Amino acid sequence: MDGFWGYALDNVTVNGKVYSLSMQWGTDIKNPEDVRSIRDDRGEGACGVENFLEYWHPLVFAKITNALTELAKHYKDSSNIIAYQIGNEEGFNYYVDNGDDQNPYYSELFGLWRKDHPRESQDQFRADTINHLWKYFNNVIHQVDPYKPTTTNTQSGNMEKNNIIYPNFAPDGMTMDIYRSVDMIGSMFYGNAGSLYPNLDAIYASEDIAAYAKGFPVLFPTEISATMDEGSVAKMITAQTLARGGQGIGLYCYGEMYSDFERNNLRNPLPVRSTVKTLLKVLQDNMDVIYSSIPVTKEGTHNVYLRIGEISNYESRENPTLNVLNTEEGNTLGVLHFAGNANEDSKNAEAAANRRILIELSAKEVGIYRVEMHRTDGIVTAFTIKIDTENGEERFETETMGLDVTYITVKKVTGTSGSENPAIGSH
Repeated sequence: MDGFWGYALDNVTVNGKVYSLSMQWGTDIKNPEDVRSIRDDRGEGACGVENFLEYWHPLVFAKITNALTELAKHYKDSSNIIAYQIGNEEGFNYYVDNGDDQNPYYSELFGLWRKDHPRESQDQFRADTINHLWKYFNNVIHQVDPYKPTTTNTQSGNMEKNNIIYPNFAPDGMTMDIYRSVDMIGSMFYGNAGSLYPNLDAIYASEDIAAYAKGFPVLFPTEISATMDEGSVAKMITAQTLARGGQGIGLYCYGEMYSDFERNNLRNPLPVRSTVKTLLKVLQDNMDVIYSSIPVTKEGTHNVYLRIGEISNYESRENPTLNVLNTEEGNTLGVLHFAGNANEDSKNAEAAANRRILIELSAKEVGIYRVEMHRTDGIVTAFTIKIDTENGEERFETETMGLDVTYITVKKVTGTSGSENPAIGSH
C-alpha cells in the first residue's frame, strides 16, 4: 500500500530519490516506488511484496508502543476481548531478502550489539532483537491490562514447521525462544505437522505433556490450516493441541471454507468444509470437559484414566496415541489421535487403514460411568460401564477409520446402584 504511514515517517532524499528510513530495506526495496515497481512487475492481480517497519527506529518504536498502550486502555474492561495478539507474521523482511535488512538503523544497532557479542552470528542478533521487542511490547500491554494474555503469530510458522529448536534459527532469524517473551503460543500450524509439537514440547524441557498445564506460555494456536482438499491437518493439530490442555484454537482456511466457492472455480464446496464443521461439532459437544480439563498421568488423575490396551486389524506403520485430560470433578477426556503429520499421509494406505483398539478404563471410585466416543467422521457411540471395586478396571473397543480422531468423554453418573448391565447405544 503506497500510502502506508511507515513510508513517510522518516524519509531522506539522496541524488533525487526518496528513501524511507522507517521501513526495513531489501536490496531493491527502500521506498514505495520500489514496492510498486516490484508489484507491477508481477502482473495484474499479484499480491505484492511484504515489507516491514524498522521496529527499532525511535519514531516507529514510539508509535507502536503508544498504539499498544491505547489498545490496552480501550479493551481493559471489555468482557468480549480475552487476549491481545500483538503482531501478525512480523519479521526481519523475510519475504524480501531472507531477513537481510540493509536499513542504516539495522546496521547501527547490529554494530552496537556486535561489540558485546563478537563471536555470535547475525541470526543470533535477529533472534535477540525480536525477543526483546516482543517482551517489551508484552510489558507495554500488561502495564495497562495485567490480566489478559498476549500472543503473536510468527512469520509463516517457520520455527515449528522447519524443526527449529533453540539455539537453531528459522529463515528469518527467529527461534522457539520467542515464546518466553509472550504469554500464549499462537502460531501458524501448517504443512509438516510432524515437527510442531516436539518443538513446542522442548520449551517445557519435558516430554510429559502434563507440563503444559503448569505455567506459561498458554497453548492457543491462532492459525491451524485445514488444507485445500481435506481437513486432516486441522483434525490432527487440533487433537494435539487439546491433548496438551490447549485453551483454544483458531482455524484459518483461506478460500476453502468460502460459501461463494464458485469464485474459486469450484462446482461444489471442498470436502474440508464438512470435515471442519464436523470437527467443530465434536468440540462443542465436549466443551464442558475440554474447557476445564488439564493433562494428567495415571497417578495424577482425580478418578478416571484411559490407556490403549492393544490394537488389532492393523497393518499400517503409525500407532495411535491416547492422551488423557481430567477435571477436578473427575470427568475425563481421552484424545485418541495420531501424533505427527496427516497432510502427507492423507491419501495413502495409512489414511485408509481401519484399526480396532481396545481401551482400558480404570477408576479410583466405584460407580456407573457414561462413556461417549465422538469421532471426527461424525459417528458418536455412547454406553455405560460399571466399576465394582475401588481402582477397578474395565475394557471396551473402538475403531478408527483412516486418520480420524476420537474424543472419549467419561463421566460418573451414579454410585454402585444402577443398571447391572451397561446400556449400549449409538447414533
